Amino acid sequence: MVARNRATTNLLWMLLSWTSCGILTAPLALAQVGDCLAIVFVDPQHPDSQSMDQVAAQAIEMGWAIRRVDARREPHVTQRWRIHTAPTTVLTQGGREVDRILGPVNWTELYRRMIRFSAPDSIRNAPLAPSESKPKVDVDSLVPMQRSVAPLNPEPLQSDPARATVRILVDESDSHAIGSGTVIQCDAQGAVVLTCGHLFRDRTPKSVITVERFENGTPVRYGAELIDYQIEDVDIGLLLFHPNQSVPVAQVAQQVEQLAQGDPVYSMGCDHGQAPSRRDSQVTKLNRYLGSANIETAGAPVQGRSGGGLFNRRGELVGVCFAADTELDEGLYCGISVVHEQLRKLGLLKLPSSPAPNPENPERSLTGQAPTTMTVILTDSSGSTRQLTIDRPSEQLIDKMRQESQRSLQANAQNQVRWKLTSAPKSLR
Repeated sequence: MVARNRATTNLLWMLLSWTSCGILTAPLALAQVGDCLAIVFVDPQHPDSQSMDQVAAQAIEMGWAIRRVDARREPHVTQRWRIHTAPTTVLTQGGREVDRILGPVNWTELYRRMIRFSAPDSIRNAPLAPSESKPKVDVDSLVPMQRSVAPLNPEPLQSDPARATVRILVDESDSHAIGSGTVIQCDAQGAVVLTCGHLFRDRTPKSVITVERFENGTPVRYGAELIDYQIEDVDIGLLLFHPNQSVPVAQVAQQVEQLAQGDPVYSMGCDHGQAPSRRDSQVTKLNRYLGSANIETAGAPVQGRSGGGLFNRRGELVGVCFAADTELDEGLYCGISVVHEQLRKLGLLKLPSSPAPNPENPERSLTGQAPTTMTVILTDSSGSTRQLTIDRPSEQLIDKMRQESQRSLQANAQNQVRWKLTSAPKSLR
């Protein structure tokens, strides 16, 4: 038993030291300052306002330019920046909005984004002592992005997943990403595309996002803007583009879909950047991974299908593709409750709150048995996965893995680490 524990501990630290492979990385040393400015919109009546004030204070102490806006006391500023929910953090550089974060954000993620959107020649070491003169931010001289999105139409609509699936291109200065998405709304304000978040992890102010619809096999291109994206606890994103006419949409399942193992489903996506195609499949597992709701289906998706929708037999969207498990030949999708939460947070969908899909203690199965196997799925920036299996993990190892994997994700979101715990049919002694 001692040998097993020592071997397991060594394996953990081997996992945590594989930085050269880009699998897990140590937290960044938060010791630099750039010229990115942050405008933090808070609502004192919101429970997250205090935590956002602490994050803002930490940024100011380091030397960043931060402007706190009380959404209730300064409605003119809130309206000018088209803030629909608080807290919201808007990042600007060179007088223009370059990013926004909806909902509460921790200091590590805020720092990571502010460094990313700062001009390279402005980045410098943070002062060892707090600066006595705090930089002032004149929000009236800054330019917000043009964004206006209305809530989803509650009336029933005709779902057309095939024609609602789009190809997404994110062009950088030295690289580009290709993925898929689903148009879930189209009105006078524009068309909203649901996709995954990791397509935008390397986005900079110079990034160009393009959405391509296909009509009779012919692509029609539109410039798009990023509404919001998440790549830590969940992998999801939303885009907005402006067609000159109404475009087909896919209906989002209005209730938390009661999927079961073996249920028929199908996915839509752009294999290697080609025109959208349909893949019929079936559910293999539900919520087997720690964290947010997730679905596994038979057949691993290929590159280019990330962000594509998963649909039930009625043609309703019930998930979004975020990874492929090549070892098990399965696709990984975020569950519909993740989609609902993202849309609800942005004010795009009004649905009753849903209970968390996982039990209070995710280290135990639905049968109440302790896990006997830990399977670690490592997903790199290209979407490739590696799988490691640990028999009979200790509770200490499980806690350590959760802490370290979450810490590494906060420090560097280039890679994702997901892991699942499996119990034997009966207790092993």
